[in-house]
Amino acid sequence: MAITNGYLTLEEFKTRMGVSAEIADTTLERAVEAASRQVDGITGRSFYSVTEVRYFRADRSNMVIVDDITAVTTLQTDPNNDRTYNVTWAATDFELGDGVPATSIYAIGAQAFPTNRRGVKINGTWGFTTVPSDVKEATALFAARLWKRKDAPFGVMGADELGQMRTITKLDPDAVTLLQPWLKFDISLLP
Repeated sequence: MAITNGYLTLEEFKTRMGVSAEIADTTLERAVEAASRQVDGITGRSFYSVTEVRYFRADRSNMVIVDDITAVTTLQTDPNNDRTYNVTWAATDFELGDGVPATSIYAIGAQAFPTNRRGVKINGTWGFTTVPSDVKEATALFAARLWKRKDAPFGVMGADELGQMRTITKLDPDAVTLLQPWLKFDISLLP
C-alpha cells in the first residue's frame, strides 16, 4: 500500500514514531492516510493538489466562490442553463481572488457569471501546492493517535502501577488548534 494524498510521508511518520522496521509500514501508511482525511473533514478543504473539472453556482454576476484553486486551465459558463457551457472565457476575462490558493474568481470587463445551478465549469488545479507546516503537524498528531490506538482497545489502556486509564477522546485539542486558521466553517459545529 502507498499513501494517497497524505500530508506526511511514510518516512516522516516513521521517524516521528521511532519506528525503523518495515514490518509496520502498511499500518503506518493507513494511519497517515486516515489522519489526512480527518484533517480534510475537520477543515472542509483538501491540502493536496488535483487537476480536474468542477462546477459552481455564482451568487453574483461578477464573482464566484470556489474551492481552493491555484490555476485555471479553462473557465466556461452556461448562461442558457442547458449544460452546454458554450461560453469559454479568455484568461483576460477573469482573475483569481487574493491568496494562494484563491477561493474566488472575479469577472473582468463585460463578462458575467450566470447565477444558475452549475452555471460555471472550471478545469483547474485545486488544493495546495505544498502542505502547510501546521497541517503536517496536526496530521502527525492524529496519525500518532491512530497508530497508538492498537495499544488501547476500546479506548482503555492499562498499566500495572496505575491501573486502567481512559485514553481516547474525540479530537486532539492541539491538532484542532493547529488547524484553526484553515477552517472553512465554525469548529463549534463539530460533535
